[in-house]
Amino acid sequence: MGIIVVAAAGNDYADNDPDEGAAYPANSEYTIGVGSVHADDTISDFSQRSTEVVDIFAVGSDIMAADTDDLDDATNKSGTSMAAPQVSGIVTLIQEYSEREFGRTLTLEEMRDLIVNSGFSINDGDDEVDNVTNTGKDFVRIDLLSALDVLDTLKNNGSTYAFMNIIDQASKDLGSTRANIGATQNMLESEIRYKSIAQIAYASAISQLRDTDFAKESQQLQKSMILSHSSSYAFSQVIKRYDQIERLLV
Repeated sequence: MGIIVVAAAGNDYADNDPDEGAAYPANSEYTIGVGSVHADDTISDFSQRSTEVVDIFAVGSDIMAADTDDLDDATNKSGTSMAAPQVSGIVTLIQEYSEREFGRTLTLEEMRDLIVNSGFSINDGDDEVDNVTNTGKDFVRIDLLSALDVLDTLKNNGSTYAFMNIIDQASKDLGSTRANIGATQNMLESEIRYKSIAQIAYASAISQLRDTDFAKESQQLQKSMILSHSSSYAFSQVIKRYDQIERLLV
């Protein structure tokens, strides 16, 4: 459906230090996982991090938000769940721009590549002042203007834009071909099952016919044997009577 899911990476790095990772669903390949940084681009000590599953970072520390204890007031809150909505908003703006300029929205893979490659590079440990183990690895903080500049460059480069559309169409054609192959495979499997059932039914019918023929032949054999025995008995009685008459005449 073209929906891109953005998910908070989680706030348990300090508890799991020094294990890297992210909470579900941020660790899924089908989502964009978001970590948290301070306004000065230092990584928040609580933010879970991983070069494998955390795709992007955004400011998630000391964000002005509604106070749940006092609905008439506001307060500062921190967490990857405060960073993720910023990424969601930026993704929405990028999709709106892409739809207007290119006639289509970006796929999840295209969106991930765009925001990661156009973002601002940050290092975990170069200037952090915290009480957790810093990984020393490089991560990326999202940058909306830089992402839009990349798309604007693509728009002005006709060959790149045309190539992008060719890839998109090829991807759609491949998906359609796979669907057709799957449908054909299902039809063939159904046909094979049908033929197998028909073969079993045919074999069963032949077996029943053979059983019927065998029963009929057995019945005829029994009849012949009965007639044979009856004829033999009748003949023996005639001979016996003939001998008795012959003895009386003598």
